[in-house]
Amino acid sequence: MRSLRPKFLGVVVACLRLMGYRFATVSDALKAPRGKFACLTFDNATSDNLRSIAPRLAKLGVTATLFVATKNVGAQPQAVVTWADLKELSAKGWEIGSLGHETVDLTAVSESEQKQLIGRARALIASHLGEAPRSFAYPFGAYDATTVSSLKEVGFEAAVTLRAAGAAPETDAPYHLRRLTLSANPITDLASVLKHGMTASHDA
Repeated sequence: MRSLRPKFLGVVVACLRLMGYRFATVSDALKAPRGKFACLTFDNATSDNLRSIAPRLAKLGVTATLFVATKNVGAQPQAVVTWADLKELSAKGWEIGSLGHETVDLTAVSESEQKQLIGRARALIASHLGEAPRSFAYPFGAYDATTVSSLKEVGFEAAVTLRAAGAAPETDAPYHLRRLTLSANPITDLASVLKHGMTASHDA
């Protein structure tokens, strides 16, 4: 989700709730036996963005999933999230997922490098937050069979792509979750939410 206006979040949440959706983190939605779920996800959000969005979501009674590249955490205190930020969000019910150790195209590196980037990130998050991440976001939406097998090997339960929501699910669905990308244009975004909200489940 890119530069989504905090005030517009209320409109999105209200519309999806009217359509019967419940809000949950990616992992919590996938654990549920049935139901319609909407999952708000953010990739590498900055501290400034989170300071404006997190309180608004709290007022709406919504938690979200934040995917982070561990090499960036705390690297630029004025912009990038810190481990303290992530601990605070986790305590409030947010899910902290992984983008790997670095935001790189995993399909452009060797099998051993993929495993190292994925495994190191998971270990760092577990060390700092006391709980290993369960979900993963493919950087730039790029992944291959090696990426998926590496995620399974280290214990990830699901992964989100950049493929458009609403299309037919793939096999091994938890590792190919589709997403609806929202921009800063309220009219376009609302139309997209209404369109896909009629049919999408688990990964809005």
